[in-house]
Amino acid sequence: IKPIYDLYKIFMDYPTDHGCLVDPLQEFVDTKQTEVIYECVPQSIIQGLALFKPNLENRKSQVISLAITVVSTGFNQAVSSIITDTDPRKRKKNKSSGYVGNSSFARTSAFCMLTVFTSIYNLLRVASYLLLINALGLTSVLVVLVEYILSLVALYLIKGDFYCWWPVSGKFSVVLALMVRLQVFF
Repeated sequence: IKPIYDLYKIFMDYPTDHGCLVDPLQEFVDTKQTEVIYECVPQSIIQGLALFKPNLENRKSQVISLAITVVSTGFNQAVSSIITDTDPRKRKKNKSSGYVGNSSFARTSAFCMLTVFTSIYNLLRVASYLLLINALGLTSVLVVLVEYILSLVALYLIKGDFYCWWPVSGKFSVVLALMVRLQVFF
């Protein structure tokens, strides 16, 4: 229900709520990206790992399920990109927005291309994780990923660039900074 409410706030041009750090559009995009990173990608990897099991009876349904997950992930990312690019307020403020034309054909074709390309990208990302897991084993890959993430966090701490630019403090600032850094990694 939250994504529907967020879209409603965007299309009705609600002002930013008092005490909120970001506007409704940025909140929607951040929510979608968080869903992709922490839900869709791990789900795709788990579904792909299930395909490697020998004697799997429902292999066809597993492939269809993985395809649906990859395409829905691409769709989520395309929605975030298109909404951000076609927002009239962002076009006025930011010169990097507005690459998609104003005609319905331009927006529809750009949206379809974004969905296809991000779906292919997600499929390649999942395939690379699966090949790595198949070659090294799940435990080795998890150890390497954890070591890599910890080294990135240490590097950001040494550089003094760990915290985000949002005006938050306390434990929430650490959690938010870690989430942003992990999203950039994945």
